[in-house]
Amino acid sequence: MQPEEMPAAGTESTVGDPQSPSTNRQAQKRVAIGLSPRRPTAREVVQRPPRTGLAGWQQWLVAGLVGALMVATLLLVIAKATGAPTAWPQVRAQLAAWLLGQPASSVIVLTAPSPDYALRIEETFATKTGLVACNQQAGQWATDIVPGQGVYRFQLWPGRLAWSTLALTDLTTYWVEGSFMIVDVMPEGYTGLLGRYQDAENFYIFVVDGAARYQVLLWQAGALTTVQPWTPSPVINPAGYENLLALEDDGQALNFYANEQLLLTIDAPALPLGATGLVGGAGARTMAEITVDWLRLYEHVPNP
Repeated sequence: MQPEEMPAAGTESTVGDPQSPSTNRQAQKRVAIGLSPRRPTAREVVQRPPRTGLAGWQQWLVAGLVGALMVATLLLVIAKATGAPTAWPQVRAQLAAWLLGQPASSVIVLTAPSPDYALRIEETFATKTGLVACNQQAGQWATDIVPGQGVYRFQLWPGRLAWSTLALTDLTTYWVEGSFMIVDVMPEGYTGLLGRYQDAENFYIFVVDGAARYQVLLWQAGALTTVQPWTPSPVINPAGYENLLALEDDGQALNFYANEQLLLTIDAPALPLGATGLVGGAGARTMAEITVDWLRLYEHVPNP
């Protein structure tokens, strides 16, 4: 008699005639050890992965948006690492220069308000020209031109304010603009422009800070008055990014701009016409470092 063939150890057949002797013996063995007579078989309905609920073009759109976000993030990281401009007005100027085939330096980012203004000074801080002051006070502040970087730099100790008027003795009505940046490792600094400067006790201060706010102060007869308290603005860039600031004195009013947007107008200023200049300050708790990348001054030329 030939011995019966048994299934290999560890395996069971799940197909065959349920009435056959071999199938019955397998069922009895399963019941004896507490299992059901037969092992469940696969379901008759085939399981499929769930649907996404998006049409094909919608899936491509989502993928494209994710890809664009990744590219934009990479470009911002590269720009930050290389010191390239990231503020929209400067980026727009660079794009215009590229599309028009002009050097970027020839594209004026902020445009004077009318043809009655003629460019008088364009300073890139490549050398020391005497236009701004370069000096220091130990433990308080230092101002200097850094030719290797092409910037005018303020270094300020906590709670200190420093400024430099422009070396112009015959200035009357004007539009002055420049590119300012507060170093991001010391974000509590503030910087901007002087208006109607008479002397060290009589002048206006127009500034922005590292928290994307602006403020306007008036020193008059040595007394400080807040014209506009610290006010947040979506057009101002925070510390680590450039802000294009401009101040117009048309003889009747003072207009303060940031990144091509008017922030504040002072009608009937309390001081007579005077000089303008650059200013930087540090918060009460930390030092501050501020750089000015370039400066332009337009003088008002009345129509004949």
